[in-house]
Amino acid sequence: MTAFLKRVPENVVVVSDEAYSEYVTAADYPDTLSLLDTFKNLLVTRTFSKIYGLAALRIGYGVAHPSLIRDLERVRDPFNASRIAQAAAAAAVDDQAFVQECAKKNAEGKEQYYNFCEAEGLHYFKTETNFILIDVGRSGDDVFHYLLKNGYIVRSGAALGYPTGVRITIGTKAQNDAVIKLLKEYVSCKQTF
Repeated sequence: MTAFLKRVPENVVVVSDEAYSEYVTAADYPDTLSLLDTFKNLLVTRTFSKIYGLAALRIGYGVAHPSLIRDLERVRDPFNASRIAQAAAAAAVDDQAFVQECAKKNAEGKEQYYNFCEAEGLHYFKTETNFILIDVGRSGDDVFHYLLKNGYIVRSGAALGYPTGVRITIGTKAQNDAVIKLLKEYVSCKQTF
């Protein structure tokens, strides 16, 4: 990250979208906040939409050097976050036990999917988020429709340029078990559902 930022001209704003930062466990995840004094063109954005569960309120925040914030203030829409959203975000920040519990359950859910993929010989992408991309070896669109018919909404990898994959949001243990059971049935069957 530092090597990249050193190559970017100072008049170019670099935005580090850290919407999933609370889920990250990787040791090499960069500490971008510590770079803000050195790189005045860096803007770190975070959200309350993911681990905090406030997506419907459309609230997040950005952190940057004061000079960049001053420039952004000139073009910012007025009244861009409602009082309700601001109050919910403030309350969410105060409830770090909830965030830690969500991160713990998400890590456990990732392991459920990793174990399933390894047992079934399916390729998957390790994740630092609350979703996983799994190559099911068959049409992601077909898997999407099969799971939808059975009450679960996932995203076909076709829209992501990965036509034999599905993007699955990690849920509760029971939800993950149910999706994994359906995926096992699907990948073991030679016909299309």
